[in-house]
Amino acid sequence: MSKLIGNQDFNTASHSVYRLTYHVVWCVKLRRHILSAEWRDFLFASLCESAEFVNCQIVEVNGEENHIHFLLDTPPTVVLSELIGKLKSKTAAALLDRFGPFFYGKHERTVWSSGFFVASTGGVTLEVLKHYVENQGRA
Repeated sequence: MSKLIGNQDFNTASHSVYRLTYHVVWCVKLRRHILSAEWRDFLFASLCESAEFVNCQIVEVNGEENHIHFLLDTPPTVVLSELIGKLKSKTAAALLDRFGPFFYGKHERTVWSSGFFVASTGGVTLEVLKHYVENQGRA
């Protein structure tokens, strides 16, 4: 369900109203340039499908040959690091099943590097939020 507050849409659950959107970046193992346009198209479709399976939504996705960026909407019940791990696992399996292994030796069944970047997104800056919190209770 969603709720319009002002000019922004928020999601709703039984006892909460929320909008949790994150900017996520994954890099290919060893920053290799393996994600051709065909592979990226398949990856983006797989990522969107995997996110829906775990009750999340991909808002936007794009990338280059060695990394991808995407905006991810999640409910407040999700543990973000676990979710990202599941998405990396599902997309890696889909890519490996479709295109075969990219690397040799101990990295044969690997696509993504072990780390990731994530940043929360919001409609206001940190300074505006600090000012708002500081001035609570004042007329």
